[in-house]
Amino acid sequence: MSSTSQKVLKLLKEAGGEYVSGEKIAQQLGVTRCSVWKAVLQLKKEGNMIYSVTNKGYSLSFSPDLIDADSIKANLPREFAGVDIKIIDKTGSTNAVLRAMADEGAPSGTVVIAREQTAGRGRQGKSFESERDCGIYMSLLIRPALEAADVSFVTTLAGVAFCKAIAASTALKPAIKWTNDIVVGGKKIGGILTELTMNMEAGVPAYCVVGIGVNTVTPPGGYDASIRNIAGSIEELSGGAPEPNALAAALIEHFYSAYFGSAAVKFGQSDAVEWQRGYIVDEARDLSAVIGQEVEVVTVKESFRGTAIDISDAGSLIVSSDGEYREFRFGEVHIIL
Repeated sequence: MSSTSQKVLKLLKEAGGEYVSGEKIAQQLGVTRCSVWKAVLQLKKEGNMIYSVTNKGYSLSFSPDLIDADSIKANLPREFAGVDIKIIDKTGSTNAVLRAMADEGAPSGTVVIAREQTAGRGRQGKSFESERDCGIYMSLLIRPALEAADVSFVTTLAGVAFCKAIAASTALKPAIKWTNDIVVGGKKIGGILTELTMNMEAGVPAYCVVGIGVNTVTPPGGYDASIRNIAGSIEELSGGAPEPNALAAALIEHFYSAYFGSAAVKFGQSDAVEWQRGYIVDEARDLSAVIGQEVEVVTVKESFRGTAIDISDAGSLIVSSDGEYREFRFGEVHIIL
């Protein structure tokens, strides 16, 4: 960032969202209006959201405070001192990076965050838009002694934890669109991808990687046309962008607090957890965006239409149709309007 760009950004931040004319900025900095215009273009390229209005000037609506491990840790309680946060500038997938680290013996509590993902993934291999500095793109490692069947409950637990973290950090009250979408007013602002790796020799799970992507601000060019009607950001829906380090800390704290439950927060190669299953499932029911809705559940084998009536104690979705009750552990839900 050039010296002029830094000074322009400082003035716009000090204006608190009010418009400042290019002429006034040029006078204060002792530069030409053309230099101000070039500085604004550069700032926009670096992720700053600046509005330009004729006869009014420039207004700053968002400036990316870069993700920083020390800043995140400063926002975490003392018992989370064992969290090891790795910041990556750009990667294909934080889940893939963390799986490789887990294979090399990284302990639970290892967290990978990227400023940009080029191959972010969602459920069933779908892509997740991860433009630079427009969201929190994070993966968290856990090493619980669990059965493979418990993986769906980990996703339920994560959904509850992440919704609570966002609610605590913003003015929004997000809901869970089973199983792993975080929505506000019908707009998806986040998604969860839980991946289990098995220890094939022992026949037990070796570790889980829980990925979370949260849209904090709308990309400068907007969302791709294919998802424009269903995607949203915290900034768009709440009127303000969250401080990314504080939000990242809240996501980490709420997830690991829910994960360890009443057990002590202690990271290692085999986690002792005491899940509050009843509490988590009750919270998932309260946060559900699908219970009571007419839905279509699509799995790799079939599709089933009915009314979503409950979430089971294992985190499965229960759907009723003409007296038939079906329980789904995995699948994609479409709400029928």
